[in-house]
Amino acid sequence: MDLGQAALVIVLTLILVIAFNVAIYFSLRGERTTKQIELMRKVAQRVRRPWKDEDEQLKELSQKVRDLKDNDVDKTADE
Repeated sequence: MDLGQAALVIVLTLILVIAFNVAIYFSLRGERTTKQIELMRKVAQRVRRPWKDEDEQLKELSQKVRDLKDNDVDKTADE
């Protein structure tokens, strides 16, 4: 890669980084800061546990199956 292309890549990278930081600054400076913070918290929680909803649903299903099996065993024992 020649010096001109390297300089172009560096300049474009710097412009991208500066634009990203300016966008973050203006988004946090507005009145909607608390909503954005809550959104970031939800995103962070989703990143930590991406299948949380599915895990809870499987846990509930497992409990219902266990209850059904227990009821079935109780009916069989009564007969």
